[in-house]
Amino acid sequence: MNSGEGQVQTFREDIRDFLKTLVWILNYLRRRVIYLIITGILGVTGAGIFLFLSPKQYVATIQISQINPTLISGYENFLLTYDLKSFAERVKFPTSFSQNQIEACGLAGHDNPGIILSDRIKLRFVTDGLIEFIIAGDSIKKVEACAGSLVDLINSIQSREKTALLAGATAILAGEEENFEKSKNLLRNSGKLEMKTQDHLIVEIKMNNLANKINLLSTFISINSSAKNTFTAISVNPNPVYPKKNYALILGLFLSLFIAIMRDIILYSLSDAS
Repeated sequence: MNSGEGQVQTFREDIRDFLKTLVWILNYLRRRVIYLIITGILGVTGAGIFLFLSPKQYVATIQISQINPTLISGYENFLLTYDLKSFAERVKFPTSFSQNQIEACGLAGHDNPGIILSDRIKLRFVTDGLIEFIIAGDSIKKVEACAGSLVDLINSIQSREKTALLAGATAILAGEEENFEKSKNLLRNSGKLEMKTQDHLIVEIKMNNLANKINLLSTFISINSSAKNTFTAISVNPNPVYPKKNYALILGLFLSLFIAIMRDIILYSLSDAS
């Protein structure tokens, strides 16, 4: 027998074995279909009992998107764009939470409630300009109350920090206005002081620069006094994130069928061997 005929013979044997296995599977399904249906129903029922008894977990998501304040050339080191990541970490810091957040999130009476709440809040950095706070709880009502309280905290921290930012800008504005008035008085008295033409020109250039800075600072204070640095939105998933209903039912069905089929295969192998 040459190699070609040997390969053909091997292929025929493989086909024969495959058909034999396929016939066995079809006969098995025909003989055991009622048994498998009942087993599948029991598996789905067991998954349903698991879903009923398992504590539900719901999730609320707080989205914070960034709206940058107006920048002023020459003051970038002071009036920075709002760093959302560091802001989110400050909100999540254990000592940031007041009694309102502790009670709203159901942690009143717990030891170290700020640390517990900080651990419960998960941060997800979607993009550089979008961050999500994710809060889990055992009821929709609880996660809504906790999320609402955290939004109040976010707005409070933002307002406090913006107040400090604008106070600094106002102080700089007052200093620049004072320098402008000094330069203005200097020019007004230039005749008495016998100021040289070159010095007179230098003072005028300085006044123009000061006037531009005063205008920019005034615009910054005006715009950012009413504008918010962040936009906050809350969304609550009405369906529990745990346990997953579809996953549990499918897993219960397939696991019960797998166990039933493996049991029959083992029993068949043992009886065939004997």
